[in-house]
Amino acid sequence: MMFTQYKLSSILIVFFALASTVFGIVGPKIMGKATTELFEGLVAKISNEGSINFEKIAGILLTVLGFIYTFIIIHVYSRLVDE
Repeated sequence: MMFTQYKLSSILIVFFALASTVFGIVGPKIMGKATTELFEGLVAKISNEGSINFEKIAGILLTVLGFIYTFIIIHVYSRLVDE
């Protein structure tokens, strides 16, 4: 009986928990791409062959910000269900 009251919330929590787990696994790979892009740009700048592509780095970091947002939402939903 209690589950039917929180059915939608429970389904959302499970969905976001699974998404958070996937993002937790993929997140370090994305941060590695940002680090690689920064390093390659720095090497190119030192050798006078190019510059750091801050737009690409910003795009990568905004993706990580989306992962953090998802984690926060999961935390908020779980607290709502606990009440």
